Amino acid sequence: MRIVAQTSSKLAMKHLPIAHWWQGGLLLTLGFVGIIYGIFYTPVSASLKCDRPSPSQINCELRRFYVLRNMEKLRIFDPQQANVITTTGSKGYKQHKVVIVGAIKEFEFLPSSSSYRNNQQVASQINNFIYSQQQSLFLSQHQWYDYSFFVFMIIALVGFGIFLVTTPIVDCTFYKSLNQVIIERKGLRTRQIIEYPLVNISRIDIQEKRVRYGKVYRPVLILISLEQVPIHKDYTNEKNSQNSIYSIRSFLAQG
Repeated sequence: MRIVAQTSSKLAMKHLPIAHWWQGGLLLTLGFVGIIYGIFYTPVSASLKCDRPSPSQINCELRRFYVLRNMEKLRIFDPQQANVITTTGSKGYKQHKVVIVGAIKEFEFLPSSSSYRNNQQVASQINNFIYSQQQSLFLSQHQWYDYSFFVFMIIALVGFGIFLVTTPIVDCTFYKSLNQVIIERKGLRTRQIIEYPLVNISRIDIQEKRVRYGKVYRPVLILISLEQVPIHKDYTNEKNSQNSIYSIRSFLAQG
């Protein structure tokens, strides 16, 4: 908190939740990047059509379909085999995808999905065709479930980002002449005014919370009823909280 006005009878302080605004802005940026990537660069379904003009030749066309982007067509000449590639995330979550090995390069049928069984079925059908004398093959695959989960996560990310960037500004004003402390929280999603008589304040203290990398702090009003009223809801470093507490105590002790 910083002092915005001070006289012998008034102390006005303001808290700007800059850390929350930065975090929310970052989440919104990631969310919008995810939306663009999901709409234009993530296929939601694909189809594969293969023909065998001669016993030793196979020609395939892989089509990928997007939400708003034009269909993508890829030609695959003489596919050798189809493999299921499994990747494991840092938390043990496994993703699977079908990769078709062509004569020159490899082609992903669809991006990674959570279903090993579906990918294994697709790979088996492709390999059965390659190693047999069937004249044609047509198969398709979609991943609407994984795509819907991806969209849900993006929406949740954007929603939380909006929640953070709309964290309210806090104005806290102590009036000796009115014997009042007024805490006003104002933002796009909330406006709240809390008033307490100064005589109801037992002391000004610091409330601490342990987090993963240490401790964070915030100033609180301790009422005679032992109720703890945070001046602002954000936890900051100890130095900022100590400075706020010192300024308030000094002001109330004067006169």
